Amino acid sequence: MGLLALFLIDAIAAVNPYVSPLAAEADGLYIRWQDGKVVMGPLEPEAFQEYKQRAKKRIQLIRALWQLAETCGEEAVEKALEALKSAVEEAKS
Repeated sequence: MGLLALFLIDAIAAVNPYVSPLAAEADGLYIRWQDGKVVMGPLEPEAFQEYKQRAKKRIQLIRALWQLAETCGEEAVEKALEALKSAVEEAKS
């Protein structure tokens, strides 16, 4: 949930000038999953850079998904995502 909150702040900051994007020098504490436990602590610079790269990619994916929904319809996209999810789950087992 902590990473989702960070992602939402970054995504909103990209379109709303009243919301500040996250900065590497942010001194806050972040809740995260580490070694099988929920922990709270500072976000390390390496982890912050990895997060920023992943957030950028996820924003691109959300835009692509939105565009597909516009061109193909929500039902078609939902059906394709369900098929992809099933294929991934089947490959895992």
